[in-house]
Amino acid sequence: MHNNVFNVCINLTIVIASLAVGLETDNPEWGTWLGPINQLCLFIFTIELISKLVGLREFFWSDPESSSWNKFDFVIVGYVFFLPFIP
Repeated sequence: MHNNVFNVCINLTIVIASLAVGLETDNPEWGTWLGPINQLCLFIFTIELISKLVGLREFFWSDPESSSWNKFDFVIVGYVFFLPFIP
């Protein structure tokens, strides 16, 4: 997963998601148009996570260079999917 185009797309998605969260925090009324942007970013992050899980298999968890980031991504994306079920 060390393709430059892939990395640029993911980094751009991180920036867009961060801006959307920040804007929505300061302006909750903007949620109607920022919500779909957040959902698109979540979709992209989910595709990234699934691609890494499938492509790297067990190396996803043990890669000395990126396993910490992989685990972080797994927890964050997983948390967002389970958030609706948390009271």
